[in-house]
Amino acid sequence: MSSTFRKIAVNAINIADKAFGLRAMIRLDSEQNQKKHPLSGDREIEWSWVLSHLPKEPSTVLDFGCVDSPLTSIAAHLGHKVTAVDLREMSYEMPGVNFIRGDILKLDFGQTQFDSIINCSAIEHVGLEGRYGSEENSDGDLLAMRKLHSILDGRGKMIMTVPVGIDTVVAPFHRIYGNKRFPMIVEGYQIHEVEYWYKRDKNDRWITCDKDTAFAVRGSFEAYALGLFVLTKSTS
Repeated sequence: MSSTFRKIAVNAINIADKAFGLRAMIRLDSEQNQKKHPLSGDREIEWSWVLSHLPKEPSTVLDFGCVDSPLTSIAAHLGHKVTAVDLREMSYEMPGVNFIRGDILKLDFGQTQFDSIINCSAIEHVGLEGRYGSEENSDGDLLAMRKLHSILDGRGKMIMTVPVGIDTVVAPFHRIYGNKRFPMIVEGYQIHEVEYWYKRDKNDRWITCDKDTAFAVRGSFEAYALGLFVLTKSTS
């Protein structure tokens, strides 16, 4: 392409862009034609579940696995005092948020008890080396759930979302919790509210389903069903 023709082409695009938003149209068309990840949409479901179950009045909240999520900042804007924990560095500071970078299994919270714990798509990664900086520990998720149990107030609640389906470990991405492993992670807890979601096909929309349907999903690194829970400490 000659320099003269290139200048003419660029000028034409600039004129069309001003008149019709050509660049935006090209970009939008490109975005619409990109292949969506089979799990796309899962975060909207999980985040809305968490936010709808936070206390209505200001409270103390632990957001476990806070990075790359809006939950800490939204909770703080709603008036909650948030302790945000992650192995990775947080990208902002804001009033009402105390960020602690570290391993949940190694952190010492002293006598601190939280009214609510956000455990949103986090526990399934604990102990799987190679992602998010976690150290290898085959029972890391079970140990983390016990640790969180110890710092949850007796009248408090954990808002948890996890991949569910046929039990499997898809290292280093995540665990998928089924009839064997799921009861192990909720040991010492009571389930007060629950929803299950799945896709009939990877290109379908997420829809709600029953437990049996969700736990029958054969998952992978890019597919699983969703389990959404509100947990409290067991009284037994």
